Amino acid sequence: MTYILLAFGVALFVAGLKFTKLAATVSRVLADVSSTTAVLRSASASETQKEASARTAAARLFRSLFVIFGSLLVALAFPTALLLVASRLGLCTIGEVLQTAASWQSVVGATFLTVVILRAWR
Repeated sequence: MTYILLAFGVALFVAGLKFTKLAATVSRVLADVSSTTAVLRSASASETQKEASARTAAARLFRSLFVIFGSLLVALAFPTALLLVASRLGLCTIGEVLQTAASWQSVVGATFLTVVILRAWR
């Protein structure tokens, strides 16, 4: 039962990541970093332009930090709720699930399941 619960938890976490559009947010952050780096490396840009670009990028990155953190919290809320409900129903104990989740078999299985879900979701 614990492995089934963990599998559903992984599926809910991946669904939460899709729901919060975390990948799109991270892609935007990486694009911002790339464009800012290009401006900073540009020989034709003045020091004032470079400084303005760096300040703007820093502010965007700071805001993105909170968006990414919030997305992760929302994505983790789904499997956490599942674990709490299963624990309340007496299907498992939280310690049992955490101990099983820490095993290498669970880590490999969760990684495989995540890849399968993400490939199917494309």
